[in-house]
Amino acid sequence: MSCNGTACVQTCPSNLPQNCNGTCIAQNAACNGTCPSGQRVCGTTCIGIAAPACCTTTDCSATGAHTVATCTNNVCGTTCDSTTSSCGTSCVDKNSDNNNCGTCNHACTGGTSCTNGTCTCPAGQGLCGGTTCVDLSSTSHCGPSCQACSGTTLRCSGSSGSCVQCTSSTSSTDCTGGRTCSNNQCICSSGTDCGTAGCVNTSTDNNNCGGCGSSGSSHVCTTPNTCGGSGTSGVCGCTPNCGTRNCGPVPNGCGTTCGTCSSGSQWQCNTSGQCICTPSSQCGTHQCGQASDLCGGQVNCGPYGGGCPPGQTCSSGNCQCTLGAPACGRCLDWNFESGDISGWSASGGSLQLAANAGEGNYSLSVSVPTTSSQISVWVSLCGGASVTFPPNGYKFGVDVRFQTQYNGPGFGDDGTGSDSGSPGVLLAVDGASYVLFSSSSPIPSGTWYHYPLNVPTYTSSTTTLGLIFAPNASWSGTIYLDNFYLQ
Repeated sequence: MSCNGTACVQTCPSNLPQNCNGTCIAQNAACNGTCPSGQRVCGTTCIGIAAPACCTTTDCSATGAHTVATCTNNVCGTTCDSTTSSCGTSCVDKNSDNNNCGTCNHACTGGTSCTNGTCTCPAGQGLCGGTTCVDLSSTSHCGPSCQACSGTTLRCSGSSGSCVQCTSSTSSTDCTGGRTCSNNQCICSSGTDCGTAGCVNTSTDNNNCGGCGSSGSSHVCTTPNTCGGSGTSGVCGCTPNCGTRNCGPVPNGCGTTCGTCSSGSQWQCNTSGQCICTPSSQCGTHQCGQASDLCGGQVNCGPYGGGCPPGQTCSSGNCQCTLGAPACGRCLDWNFESGDISGWSASGGSLQLAANAGEGNYSLSVSVPTTSSQISVWVSLCGGASVTFPPNGYKFGVDVRFQTQYNGPGFGDDGTGSDSGSPGVLLAVDGASYVLFSSSSPIPSGTWYHYPLNVPTYTSSTTTLGLIFAPNASWSGTIYLDNFYLQ
């Protein structure tokens, strides 16, 4: 405080020179929200009315390209935006500015431009160790390696390629001998590449037959041979040309004559040059089947046109019985009609024989008088001649029909009639008996029964066969027989 002579007044220090109602404040501070004339309030501070005085950046303006306004300590200013940097008084993009590329004052020259902060040649060009951009598709500066093309690779495949043999645009001048440009290489799209001969078809080319040839090579065909001339592609040869002739001393166009016929007296060359064959039977001892006629065909042997009589088969040129052995001189069953079976006899009961009792068969009136007896009926074969049976097994059999019911009980497997069992019929061969059939119930009348019997190991010979009827009961009736047979 100080006294001015009439009153006490407050004295403010130099750092707070403004007296605001008894309070010392800063020179630019607002007193109770009021600033001196020519100033305005900025918070608690008084600032100038116009720029460069500012309260916020909205009071300021940018002054150049790529600049932004700033307000610092209530004074307007500028700075560079986020995409540029300050070089002197200018804001520049060092990634693309050709005068300030990468750093301030680094200028791009020789046709380069600033790309990502580096002076770079345009696409398809390069410096190639110099200071000026050059075309990388030229044969003197080919590709990224700036290669100079020469020798067999005279062409440049492009600015990003390399020296090559040919390009699609130069194919007609760079590729010769029928070759075409594929993947920058002169190749044969068809045929074989035979060097200076070019692309050739080795299937038909006389100088490159089957492969690329040279003088004296097997791939060079000499007269009269041509490539494929023998009918085989890629092989030097000659096809004889005798017209319609097959033989004779006539030149064939291949250095020889039309030749002779196949060996053998049956082949002859006639005046027309044709080989003629006269067939000749070669049956020899064959009774049946076929044999060569020596002319590429066959002839039938024997009186049956290559076959055999009924009941026989052809084996190794000989007619043989289907069963392996003949019966009565023929390959037939023993039957009643031909007289193969004769000499009827019986034992153990009474027998009455009547020939041709219908259907070409024989009827036997049989009487078995007691319950424990049987009757054996015997016949002679082939007029009493011995018959040898095949060694590989066979079936004996007989066709039987009973006039009246054939009842039981019957017999045992030994054929003696002493064992109880089913009614049946046995076959006797050389003293051995075999069951042809048996039944657990009486056998009805009026029906023909075809009874086979396997005798797989019988290999002997015999002149008689026997049928043993063993009803094992007193029985009388007529039995009809048709065929004994061997299967």
